[in-house]
Amino acid sequence: MLKATMYFSYGRDARSGLKSKTTFDAILAGERSSTTRFPSWPGYERWKGLKVGDQVRFYADRDMKGRYVDVTITEVPKVIDLAKCGEADLAAWSEAEGWSEAAGRRYGGQYGPGLQIRYQPAATA
Repeated sequence: MLKATMYFSYGRDARSGLKSKTTFDAILAGERSSTTRFPSWPGYERWKGLKVGDQVRFYADRDMKGRYVDVTITEVPKVIDLAKCGEADLAAWSEAEGWSEAAGRRYGGQYGPGLQIRYQPAATA
């Protein structure tokens, strides 16, 4: 099982209508169903190798202790270029991630194409 952190605060970069304050809480509330990882980020190759049915454990804190949620991968990771994709794809990305479309364009410009990994919650603690 892949383990990662999911503790980020949305702040002003939250999509309109998002009620959760953090990425972790958004998963629990059903407001987040994917994560995007970029080649320059640590662990990218592990994310790239995920398959449908694999599980990932996301922790609510940086130290990977305490609260967590296990998710099951529902789609093979696909490449998305947030800087160049169409408006419909960007809107779908925003809806799945919880980040605003403007934040998505900014991430795409900063990091280039990334992998969008879709999932659904399996278990929490």
